[in-house]
Amino acid sequence: MPGSARYLIVGIALLGSAARALAGGRLGIDHPIAPSDSGIWARKYTLGLEYGVVASKPGGGLWLGGASEFGLTIWQTIVASVIG
Repeated sequence: MPGSARYLIVGIALLGSAARALAGGRLGIDHPIAPSDSGIWARKYTLGLEYGVVASKPGGGLWLGGASEFGLTIWQTIVASVIG
Protein backbone atom coordinates (compact mmCIF):
# COMPACT_ATOMS: atom_id res chain seq x y z
CA MET A 1 0.00 0.00 0.00
CA PRO A 2 1.49 3.36 -0.98
CA GLY A 3 2.27 5.82 1.80
CA SER A 4 -0.37 8.39 0.83
CA ALA A 5 -3.18 5.78 0.92
CA ARG A 6 -2.09 4.72 4.40
CA TYR A 7 -2.22 8.33 5.63
CA LEU A 8 -5.65 8.75 4.08
CA ILE A 9 -7.01 5.67 5.87
CA VAL A 10 -5.54 6.77 9.21
CA GLY A 11 -6.95 10.29 8.73
CA ILE A 12 -10.44 8.98 7.98
CA ALA A 13 -10.33 6.71 11.05
CA LEU A 14 -9.25 9.62 13.28
CA LEU A 15 -11.97 11.90 11.93
CA GLY A 16 -14.59 9.20 12.39
CA SER A 17 -13.61 8.55 15.99
CA ALA A 18 -13.56 12.28 16.79
CA ALA A 19 -17.04 12.74 15.33
CA ARG A 20 -18.38 9.83 17.40
CA ALA A 21 -16.83 11.25 20.56
CA LEU A 22 -18.52 14.62 20.00
CA ALA A 23 -21.96 13.18 19.21
CA GLY A 24 -22.05 10.69 22.09
CA GLY A 25 -22.47 6.96 22.09
CA ARG A 26 -20.93 4.38 19.82
CA LEU A 27 -22.85 5.44 16.73
CA GLY A 28 -23.36 9.05 17.70
CA ILE A 29 -27.12 8.64 18.15
CA ASP A 30 -27.42 8.12 21.89
CA HIS A 31 -28.81 11.01 23.90
CA PRO A 32 -31.20 11.23 26.84
CA ILE A 33 -34.84 12.02 26.15
CA ALA A 34 -37.23 13.06 28.88
CA PRO A 35 -40.33 10.84 29.08
CA SER A 36 -43.47 12.47 27.72
CA ASP A 37 -47.00 11.55 28.79
CA SER A 38 -48.88 14.37 27.13
CA GLY A 39 -50.59 14.96 23.82
CA ILE A 40 -50.86 11.97 21.52
CA TRP A 41 -48.42 10.06 23.73
CA ALA A 42 -50.79 10.09 26.73
CA ARG A 43 -51.41 6.66 28.19
CA LYS A 44 -55.16 6.78 27.56
CA TYR A 45 -54.60 7.20 23.81
CA THR A 46 -52.06 4.39 23.56
CA LEU A 47 -54.36 2.06 25.49
CA GLY A 48 -57.29 3.06 23.27
CA LEU A 49 -55.25 2.24 20.19
CA GLU A 50 -54.19 -1.10 21.63
CA TYR A 51 -57.74 -2.10 22.56
CA GLY A 52 -59.07 -0.90 19.21
CA VAL A 53 -56.61 -3.09 17.31
CA VAL A 54 -57.42 -6.12 19.45
CA ALA A 55 -61.17 -5.55 19.02
CA SER A 56 -60.99 -5.03 15.25
CA LYS A 57 -59.19 -8.32 14.52
CA PRO A 58 -62.13 -10.70 15.10
CA GLY A 59 -64.54 -8.37 13.32
CA GLY A 60 -62.28 -8.03 10.30
CA GLY A 61 -61.57 -11.74 10.27
CA LEU A 62 -65.26 -12.64 10.29
CA TRP A 63 -66.13 -9.96 7.75
CA LEU A 64 -63.44 -10.86 5.21
CA GLY A 65 -63.10 -14.56 5.94
CA GLY A 66 -60.08 -16.56 4.92
CA ALA A 67 -60.69 -16.42 1.17
CA SER A 68 -59.07 -13.02 0.54
CA GLU A 69 -55.41 -12.32 1.17
CA PHE A 70 -56.15 -9.62 3.74
CA GLY A 71 -58.70 -11.82 5.53
CA LEU A 72 -56.14 -14.61 5.74
CA THR A 73 -53.61 -12.13 7.15
CA ILE A 74 -56.09 -11.05 9.82
CA TRP A 75 -56.72 -14.67 10.81
CA GLN A 76 -52.98 -15.25 11.04
CA THR A 77 -52.64 -12.25 13.36
CA ILE A 78 -55.45 -13.61 15.54
CA VAL A 79 -53.68 -16.97 15.80
CA ALA A 80 -50.38 -15.26 16.58
CA SER A 81 -52.02 -13.15 19.29
CA VAL A 82 -53.61 -16.20 20.89
CA ILE A 83 -50.34 -18.12 20.84
CA GLY A 84 -48.40 -15.08 22.12
